Amino acid sequence: MAQPRVVSRGKSYREAYKTLRFKKIIKELWNNLRNPIGLLKMFIDPEWFWLFGLLVFLVEIVVIISVIEYIPYTEIDWKAYMQEVEGVVNGTLDYTKLEGDTGPLVYPAGFVYIFLVLYYLTGRGTNIHVAQCLPML
Repeated sequence: MAQPRVVSRGKSYREAYKTLRFKKIIKELWNNLRNPIGLLKMFIDPEWFWLFGLLVFLVEIVVIISVIEYIPYTEIDWKAYMQEVEGVVNGTLDYTKLEGDTGPLVYPAGFVYIFLVLYYLTGRGTNIHVAQCLPML
């Protein structure tokens, strides 16, 4: 296998190209962020879609962490869902017999299986903090 040709300072052409391309992307990104038209281009140009997706992903992580840390947990239906799933765990598969504090189970079986996974991941529904952090994984 042939060795890559060396350009300067010990870099091959391939490495030098990657470095120049990265510098070009950073320069163009900086120029786009400084003017409104460039900023708009980042949101509609398919070439920059990866950056928009990355920004949305990072903002989502910040929002999820902020909500978990600073907004007190409000019990709505978690206990009822866990009671309904516990009925399935105990062997009851008849929908008319599955119920929680809010009434009978009215969701389809897919709901039960999804919450069955949450049931086991959260220590039988007791560790709500784990369930809140799962979207970040």
